[in-house]
Formats: sequence, structure tokens, C-alpha cells
Amino acid sequence: MKKIVTILSLALFSSAFSQSSLMIVNNYSTTYDFQGNISAHNFAGGCYPYVTSSTPAAITVPADSHTGNGHELAYKNFKDQFTSSLYPTTNWTVQLSPTTSQIRTWNHASIAPGGVIASNVKWASSQFQMYFA
Repeated sequence: MKKIVTILSLALFSSAFSQSSLMIVNNYSTTYDFQGNISAHNFAGGCYPYVTSSTPAAITVPADSHTGNGHELAYKNFKDQFTSSLYPTTNWTVQLSPTTSQIRTWNHASIAPGGVIASNVKWASSQFQMYFA
């Protein structure tokens, strides 16, 4: 009985910190495109693992792309965003410590829903610059 309670407790604890939120970036500007990166990290006592978008180029959210017209950048998780988002990210940079980083493709098992990395991070920030469309 103790083992079952322990396993259920661990499962609930890990799901409480898992990537289950939705990252939405709206660009209400009609003259500027947003170009930049988004990141996720662990909020439970440390910054690592730290995951950031790492496409060959920055993510571009075109001018006038928002939830009002259905063209917003919306990422539920690292894997499903590739097939469901209008602006998919092909690669993610995963940092497990300040000195190590690895490039993971969008369908890598560790960043898939329920994977080791995805279960320990939440969407944290976005960093975009504005460029003329």
C-alpha cells in the first residue's frame, strides 16, 4: 500500500511541474514582424533544465497575428507545436547545467509530453524584437 501511495504521490508531484500550460504570443502590430525565441525552465528550486527554441533562424510571428484572427503563435508543448502551430520550431536547445547544452529535435523522446525534460519545465519567457514586415 505504501508503494502505491508513493508512486501516486510522485506522479502527481511531477505532473504539477510538467509542461501543461499554453504559450501564446500575439502580434497586434500591423507594420512589424516579431522575431525571437521562447523558453521554458524548472520552477521547482532551480533554473535547470532550461529549454529554448533553437530553429535555424528565430521564430517569426508576422504582423497582425493574434488570437482575434486565429494567426497567433500558440505552443502547447515541444512536440505537438510542430504539427499544430502556424510557426513551428524544429529544434530545441536543452541545458541540463550551466556548462552542458544539447540540441533536441521537436520529436525527441525526452521533450515529448511525459518525457523527462518536458515533465520538469513550464513555459517561462519570450524574447522578441520587432522588424519591419
